[in-house]
Parts: sequence; structure tokens; C-alpha cells
Amino acid sequence: NDFKDDILKVVKSVLNDSFTYTKINTELMFKLPANQSEKFPQLLDNLEMMKKKFKIVNVSISANTLEQIFFKIEDKNLIENYDHKNNDQKENEFGLWTGSNPKDLITNRYSLMYNQFKALLAKRYIHIIRNKLLSFAQIAIPVTFVVINLLYIKYAVIEPEQSPPLKIQLSDYNHNYAPYLFVNKSQQQTTLANVSKIYENFLNSNLNTQAFGLNDTNSVELCQSNRQSIESYLSCLGRSSFRMLNKQHLMAVEFNSVKNRIIGHFNNQPYHVPPLILNLITNSLYKFYTNSTQSTITVINKPMPKEFTHVLNDAKNTNLNSFRIATSLNFGLSFLIASFSIFLIKEKISGSKHLQLLSSGSPLMFWLSAFVWDFINYLIPVVFLIGVLMIFQVNQLIGDERIVYLLIILSLYGMAHIPQAYLFSLKFDVPSNGFSFITAWNIMSSQIGLIIIQILSIPSLGNSHIAEYIEPIFSILFPNFAMG
Repeated sequence: NDFKDDILKVVKSVLNDSFTYTKINTELMFKLPANQSEKFPQLLDNLEMMKKKFKIVNVSISANTLEQIFFKIEDKNLIENYDHKNNDQKENEFGLWTGSNPKDLITNRYSLMYNQFKALLAKRYIHIIRNKLLSFAQIAIPVTFVVINLLYIKYAVIEPEQSPPLKIQLSDYNHNYAPYLFVNKSQQQTTLANVSKIYENFLNSNLNTQAFGLNDTNSVELCQSNRQSIESYLSCLGRSSFRMLNKQHLMAVEFNSVKNRIIGHFNNQPYHVPPLILNLITNSLYKFYTNSTQSTITVINKPMPKEFTHVLNDAKNTNLNSFRIATSLNFGLSFLIASFSIFLIKEKISGSKHLQLLSSGSPLMFWLSAFVWDFINYLIPVVFLIGVLMIFQVNQLIGDERIVYLLIILSLYGMAHIPQAYLFSLKFDVPSNGFSFITAWNIMSSQIGLIIIQILSIPSLGNSHIAEYIEPIFSILFPNFAMG
């Protein structure tokens, strides 16, 4: 105390903006300007030389931590009647100074909570500055999910359009067998006998097709004991080799001169085989009656213009695109909100949260400041997402007044989902584990719930009433489900 003024002169000779902060018993503290930290070594050297003269035991410089902001008011009545004139006496009695001026004195509960709120926000700001990569990822991940889906919808998805005309021809198919059967009880040469030969030669002119008569057992050795009719041959082939029946037998024809009729059989797996077999039979008859091997009838399938049902299908495709965009939003925001738990888990395992509460920090201010900061942090990527939707002109979500509705929905989703992430953060001691679990939970609670409701809502299952009861429960418990 005897050398207080002398020591202050030494300090001010180096740092003119310094002043006495506290004086408790034999401890003397000064507040130094942080913007002149380059002069601190000179000050320490000067004080080191004056140690014996001023009887200085120890000299040190320290930066106030954020936890030192939190303090306890012992007696509210004494504080309200606090006299600003006797500074030294009141400092020793209460230790209530948060700064160097009397105006910094906290005199009521609400001022204390307000200062704690500001201090906690300042701590979150410092955390963001020190973890720039995390801040960048919180913005980039949701935006990237949406951009990838929009690029896929714009460039990868084939939009429905008018189908081009299709020529119906046998050469479009792979190697196949074309059995035919000629039925005639007499030995007399008939018209259908000649037509069957023309049919066989016409098909064999295609290199990918081998036409053969079931009466001829030398050409193809398939089901030779079951060739009484086309049906018996196909049934036998199905039992012995279903793959050959399904993949290599597109058609079969029966020329029946007894009943004077031609019956065409076709494989219904390829869409255009029915008109193909009809065209082949017609061409055989045409070649027989015109006695011309060069003339043929060509069949072209040209679709009619789109009807109203096709327009409805296009609308369904548009709704599907909206669902894809909504799903990508859900995935991206799930990662974003899960990242908010990292800071809270770090606060818990480092003991900072415990120290703040022991220093009379308000739990309400702790959680309120966390929510306010995270919600503002959440709104920044939301603004970027809406900007991306505007760039890609997704009118289903931002057209007319829908952009306002979308902003309201995303804001309510953040208000509902962020507190849920806080609850989960209390159960983890490793930030990465907490982040992984919350992210997985967010995705599963959304997609699994939606799948369950969709399945139960299928009319043919008869469980629609169960879906009606479960859906509001899921909407209340799972914010991701409500968002989906």
C-alpha cells in the first residue's frame, strides 16, 4: 500500500491508459490496454528492476477468461444500497466489479442475466472464429445436398415427351426360334401348305431367326416327343428349359388346312411381338397371293398425341421432383442441426458449463443463449437454400407467395428440432459420437416414419385407419417426420 502510487507511475510510464483495477490487502491489480500488448515485455522488465525498491514479491500478466465474468451477488439489499463513493471499501467487501468504472456494477438480477447472456453469445462467437471449417461445413452441407438433387432433376431425369414412331421388325430381337405346325389330314397340296413354306422362308431370311416345322425332327432337337400341337410343344419346352421358352421363343404359328385357319401364338414379354406375329402372317399371305417375294407390308407403331391421362402422369412426375427436393432439404438440415450438439458436448466434458453454473450462471441464460445463437446460425444456411431454389427456379416451392410459406416452415422446423438435438447431447461425452448418433436419428426418424405411413395408407391392405392414428403422433414426436 505504501508504494501504490509509485508502482502506478511506473506502469503509466509504459502504458499510459492503464489504471488501478483492484487493491485487496497486499495484492494490487491494474487493468492494461490489450491493444498495446507489444509493450508488456518492457513493463515487466521495469517492474523486475523495481522489485526490491517497492517490495514486490511477484509480477504476472493474465487475460480474463470468460468464466470470470460469472459471479455471485451475496446480498441483494446491500447491493441496491451500494454507495459508489467508497470504492475501495466496497471492493473488499463484495468484489462486485466487472470492470474499472462504477457504471459496470451489476445492481439487479435482470442486469446480471443480461450480461451473462451477452457473455455466452460472445463465447459462441469466439468458438465460431476459432472453428472456421465447422462454420463453413454448416452452410455447405445443406446447400450441397439441394444443389446435387436440383442438378439431377434438371439434367439426369428424362422428361416425358412424345414417343417417336417405331418400326415393327423381327431384326430388332436377339437369336430366337420360330416353330410352326402345318395340320393336314390329306396328302393333297393345299393353299396353307404353300403359305407355311413362304412363312418359313421369310423368317429364315432374318439371320437372327430360325424357323422350323414341328413335323421336321431333323432341324431342331427340342421336345421331339411332344410336337403334336403348338401347345404341347411349348408346354414341354417350359418344363425342360423355361429360360429358352421365355428368351428364345417369341412366336409360333399353326397352319390348319382342316379348319382353314391360321393361329398365331406370341410371347407377351416383349411389348411389340403381338403386332409382329400378325405382320409376319399377313406378309406370308400377301406374298402368296401376289406371287412376289420382294413386296412386303411394313408396320409402324406411331403413338397418338398425349391425352389428359398423360398430362396427369407428368404432374405426378413434377410432384416427385418436389419430394426429391424436400428430402434433400431434410437430409442437409439433419446434418446441420446435429452439428449444434458438438459445442454443447465440448462444454460439458471440459467442465466449462459446470464452472459457469457454479459461478451463479443462470441455466436459463445458458440454454437460451445457445438456442438464439444456433437458430441464427440455422437461418443463414436457410437463406442460402432459398437463394439456390430461386436460381434453379423451383416454382413448386418458391413460386408466388410459396416462398413465404417455405421460410415459415423451415423456421418452425428449426425451432422444433434444435431443442431435440440439445436433449440428445446430454447423453454423450464424445462430440463425434453425439454428432453421428443425432444425424442418424434425424434421417431414420424421417424416412422410416414416412415409409410406415405410406405402407399403412395403401387401401388394399385395409390399415388406413391405423395410419390416421399414428401420423399425428409421429408429427409431434419427430420434427423430421413432420418436415418430410
